[in-house]
Amino acid sequence: MASPLSLQTSDGGTSSHMFLSELREGSTGPIMIMVCRKWDVTSVNGRYMSTDYIVTDIKGGVMHCTARNNIAHYFFDKLKEGGVYLVNGFAVQPTNQYRVLKDSPFVIGLHGSTTVKRVDDDGGRFERYPFLLTSFEDLQPTENKYFVGYS
Repeated sequence: MASPLSLQTSDGGTSSHMFLSELREGSTGPIMIMVCRKWDVTSVNGRYMSTDYIVTDIKGGVMHCTARNNIAHYFFDKLKEGGVYLVNGFAVQPTNQYRVLKDSPFVIGLHGSTTVKRVDDDGGRFERYPFLLTSFEDLQPTENKYFVGYS
């Protein structure tokens, strides 16, 4: 069951939402999130596949979010790094192909019917960079599956 929290949207309305920790397969929202990071995903031959995001909520929950190439243009100007949004009408799906976040079994899939409203975050309740960064030399593979880093 969702824990409702009232908030004011940029158009003057109010709404309640779910927290990321409450999302399960089949959930559709709404959620209030901050976009922490945004990047484009391309295949090995350079074909654009999706725009992906790392999002967080006010409880510090973190999740991977993706918009496939055929609808990503709907969200290009709507979802910006550092922005806070009320998002509804998405799909929570199991992460079968790859995981951006090691301990997160789900990904939020944005669709053409997904709605996005900018939310004012005057209180600074969100953590913009909820990552624990590690130097490349200190990275260790986990179960020989998870090894991500930059040299």
